[in-house]
Amino acid sequence: MVKIKKPLFRYISLAVFLIAAISITGYLFIKIDKFFVRKEISTEELPVRTQNGNLYTHAPDNLQYENGYPVWVNICEVELEKQWNFRSSLSYSGEDKMGQSLKLTLIRYLTSKGLTKDSVGMANLDPIDIHLIESGATSVIFREHKFGLYPRLYQLLWEIDQYKLFRKVGGSPFIQRLVYQKAAIQLIK
Repeated sequence: MVKIKKPLFRYISLAVFLIAAISITGYLFIKIDKFFVRKEISTEELPVRTQNGNLYTHAPDNLQYENGYPVWVNICEVELEKQWNFRSSLSYSGEDKMGQSLKLTLIRYLTSKGLTKDSVGMANLDPIDIHLIESGATSVIFREHKFGLYPRLYQLLWEIDQYKLFRKVGGSPFIQRLVYQKAAIQLIK
């Protein structure tokens, strides 16, 4: 440990440390709180048909959210597939460049922007969005915050939330470590 002999430098060092600790804690608190803000939906008010007259599918009981929006409402796969295959060289029923189901990546990305998952939602995507989806970006967060802590924090919170909902470890190394650590502790006892 570094000993600072002059009292003035000691107080300045302590003040800088406290300000940094409070700033980091405040940032984390605000971002974590923002992650758990959820848009409420009324199942009675969910539309039955798209603007093109096709049927929507809804699963409002599925509590999966992306950027505060419910993922499994306002989905018309017929329109999504047609529009996606028109705008991208990657197949809607195939995989994105990270090896994930492209249609699930697309649905999550559209959800994160607060768009319906149909031709109208697809029309609101620009070429940058299409490229991000092809690359495996599941949220507009990764477009808005290319660098920094927030995209990683968002991904970590999403993985924790998914584990709490579905109890599936999946591809999250952080969650895997927690589950294996818990299992190891149980074995030791």
